Order: sequence, then C-alpha cells, then structure tokens
Amino acid sequence: MLNVIAGTAGGLKLKTTDSDKTKPTLGRVKEAMFSMIADYLPGATVLDLFAGSGSLGIEALSRGAEKCFFNDSNKSCCKITEQNLAFTKLISKATVSQYEFGMALDVYRKQKVVFDVVFLDPPYGMDYYSEVITGLQKRGLLRPNAIIIAEHTAERPLPEMRGLDIIKNKKYGTVAITVYLNRQ
Repeated sequence: MLNVIAGTAGGLKLKTTDSDKTKPTLGRVKEAMFSMIADYLPGATVLDLFAGSGSLGIEALSRGAEKCFFNDSNKSCCKITEQNLAFTKLISKATVSQYEFGMALDVYRKQKVVFDVVFLDPPYGMDYYSEVITGLQKRGLLRPNAIIIAEHTAERPLPEMRGLDIIKNKKYGTVAITVYLNRQ
C-alpha cells in the first residue's frame, strides 16, 4: 500500500493501479526525494506528468504546493488519481488530464501554465527524459529556478541538459533520482 508521508494528508493510504506499466515510487525513495526538494514546494505550481496513482503530486500538495497538474495517458490511472485526490481532500488544488505527454505539454502551453516543480517518472523502459525536458523548455513551461525531479533506473544515468544544472543525483539500489535546476 502507498502512503502520503507528510503534510496535511500525511499517513493516508492511496490506491494504486494493478498494472505492470506503473511502478509506485518506493516509500524510502519518495521520502528522500521530498527531503531534497522541500524548500521548493510551498506555493509551487507542480506537474506530475506520468502520474500513475498521483502519489508524487499528492505528496507535493500535502506539503504545501499550491496547484498540481496530473497527467497520465492511461484512463484507469487518471480515475485512481482522481479518487486519491478526493480521499485526501486535495482535489480543489488539482487538475487531472489524460493525454500522451507531448499533447499534455501543448495543452499547458496554450493554457499559459508555467511550473515550479516537475516530476518525471515515466514507465520503465520508456526513455522519455530528454524529449520531455526539451519539450518543457521549448514550450516555455518552466519558471526561472524551476526544478525537474526525474526517477530512473540507476544503471542509466541521465544526461546533462542545456539550460539546466544537475543539483542532486542519488542512487537507492536500482533506482536513482536526478534533480535538475532551470537556469533560465
């Protein structure tokens, strides 16, 4: 079972999907991840692009983020995210959409949304990191000093990206977290 670790919804259990295409972030990894980014959350506009059950965005809202945009291409993931948001009483601070990631980024650009914090946790085996990060930059979706938190396999480090600094890179067994800071 997946829990919200801290904040207004701390301790609540979240539903997860029964799909082999999603992988909830392990509790110890999620706790370490949120320790790394705690200062960026109060008042932030957040994107949880490959939301799955919504646990990362919900954790961010629980810890003081102002708004979170959840997106997943899987309809059942979107329904579970909505159920989890209702259960945690955070739904008023959330928008849930079901698009492929490129279309989602286009929609956010048209809505003139810019993000302070972006979570990237695509399905294993899908190496979308560079494409998504470049898409965020080209569409002007990152505020200055925004951070991107990418969860990936430890065996495949993420590359340096133009306009971004890697400010954290930690391994937790087979999982790694890379945090980029937008310099622009």
